[in-house]
Amino acid sequence: MKELVILNQSQNLGWYKPWTKRSFGLNIIGFMLIAVLTFIFTVFFDIIWLDIGYIYIYFVLIFLMMVTYFFVVNLKTKGTATFLFGINGLLGIPIELIIEWQIENTLKSPGGALYWALIYVGYGLSIDLSLWLLKPARNERKAVLISSLISSISIILLSILAGATFYKTGLSVPGVDDFLTHGYFMIPYSIIQGVMGGFLGWYIANYLCEKGIQRKNLIME
Repeated sequence: MKELVILNQSQNLGWYKPWTKRSFGLNIIGFMLIAVLTFIFTVFFDIIWLDIGYIYIYFVLIFLMMVTYFFVVNLKTKGTATFLFGINGLLGIPIELIIEWQIENTLKSPGGALYWALIYVGYGLSIDLSLWLLKPARNERKAVLISSLISSISIILLSILAGATFYKTGLSVPGVDDFLTHGYFMIPYSIIQGVMGGFLGWYIANYLCEKGIQRKNLIME
């Protein structure tokens, strides 16, 4: 196991960069984008479409993955995805306590809000770890595509786990049960969308990087 870690570190050498004030600031922007996306889709499905609130993850996944992989590939800082999702999870604790525990009273305990934060950390870890193990320094596009596939499946599974264990009646909670009711079609659909989002994030990051390099070369000339 130790040899595997050393091997991965050497093969990824040169791809990952250290955290700086600039990368931290850009990660804050990424966190805010994910927070806005989550808020918009949650409000739309939980308030406008009251009966299918829990399945918003199926539709937002392409955008979440696009934003996340854009910042992961653009900044190349270790732990970027975990940071983006983890901060969102932490900020979601009081929201879960107010809405799910006090108002709707669907959580088994207040601890469910904390568990949701851990689920969000798991979302980010699935992206960071899978990409690191796939050695993006070798073939960045291939690594991103496979990583986005793995992380999309992981996000869906973690969401199902949360719905089955955090709520008083498990997946029979109104809105939560729809997650699997529509799952036969929506789960493969959202996984494909997640991979597309990962690819788009990678493509945009590389496109902007190439444009930046061309601009610098023109200035130097």
